[in-house]
Formats: sequence, structure tokens, C-alpha cells
Amino acid sequence: MFDQRSIRFKFIACVLGISFLLTAACAWFIYYRVGNMITSEVHNRVAAKVSHSASQINNWFTEHRNVIDTMYYIFPILPDNETRLLVLVSVYNLYVGFYDGTAIFGDGWIPTPGWYANQRP
Repeated sequence: MFDQRSIRFKFIACVLGISFLLTAACAWFIYYRVGNMITSEVHNRVAAKVSHSASQINNWFTEHRNVIDTMYYIFPILPDNETRLLVLVSVYNLYVGFYDGTAIFGDGWIPTPGWYANQRP
């Protein structure tokens, strides 16, 4: 009446199809769930680093407020534009060095490996 091979084939095909669909659904769910978790973790770490760096820069400028304020008041009384330009160039070449040896450069210079802000050549 029924062919044993066709029933077995239909059963195997159904089991394989369902298994494939469940595997694909699980893989898709895990991929997006893990992706969101990783993205969230990276975002939190970057935000913490940015906050820490901003705090360091703010502290440096707070410590050197007198120098910056003095430059603000002296600049208008400088004798000529050439002197003002020299002052601006010196500010442009300003860099902020941190205790760990890293620095932020006003002119965008990228130091060579082995260069540290807390060591003078």
C-alpha cells in the first residue's frame, strides 16, 4: 500500500527541514543578540575612555589657567601682527603630555614609536 522508502524519505526530509530552520533561527538570534552585546560593551568602554581623557584635559587647562588667561589679556596689547602671529604659532605647536607618556598635539603631529611626552630628548 505505502512504499516504505517514500515514507522514510518524507520523514527524513521533514526532520532535516525543521532542523535546518531551527538552526538558522537560532543562529540569527544569537548573531544579533551577541552583536548587540558586543556593540554595547564597546560603546561603554569608549565612552569611559573619552570621559577620562576629557577629565585629564580639563584638569590640565584648569591647572594652567593663569598662563592661558595671561595670554588672553596680553594678546591685544602686542605691538604688531607679526608678534601676534608668533604667539599664535607657539600656541598652535602646544601639546599636552600626560603622566603615562601619551600626548595630544595642537598641530596634529603623530609621534614615532618609543616617543614619550614625559621624557625630554
